[in-house]
Amino acid sequence: SAAKKALELYRTHVSDPVALAGGKVHPVLGMRVPIMIILNCCSSGDEGYDDLSTDVAYMLSRKDLPYPAYFETGCLTRWEAAWSTICAEACLCLAKITCCISHDES
Repeated sequence: SAAKKALELYRTHVSDPVALAGGKVHPVLGMRVPIMIILNCCSSGDEGYDDLSTDVAYMLSRKDLPYPAYFETGCLTRWEAAWSTICAEACLCLAKITCCISHDES
């Protein structure tokens, strides 16, 4: 599917290189986690995936970014979505999957 291909490309060209670089990357690349969550959710077909519980825990424990306000507007300018909107979308995707899973189990 297109979502699986997007996840593969993002992982190959963004997420994996950032992880290998450790802390030696631009701080904006810390935003990759919610984007990966959205891609994982979309590519899973609304079913659970391997890191689902880790992703839920990450979003529940996430604190506001210590970055300047221009990161929020920068996302809006470049991606036509504010950083807070990307995080909200990740939360909605996780909620949809966990709701489907809990509904299936009952």
